[in-house]
Amino acid sequence: DTERCWNISVPDGFRIQLYFSHFDLEPSYQCQYDSVKVEADRELLALFCGKEETDTETVPAQQVITSPRTSLSVR
Repeated sequence: DTERCWNISVPDGFRIQLYFSHFDLEPSYQCQYDSVKVEADRELLALFCGKEETDTETVPAQQVITSPRTSLSVR
């Protein structure tokens, strides 16, 4: 298991749009194993895991995440 974190920031007046063209993680109940967290100022914007949408797992599909401010963290 590896943990990575990307901190993305842009100049004032800009926002970040994040989307995934491919997404395939090991399925786990309520994302307790492999997952991707998207946060802005420590506020959780999205939590993704698995490879198909289920009642306990969410995948990004065609969803675009837009930062509310000028920075975004992806873990």
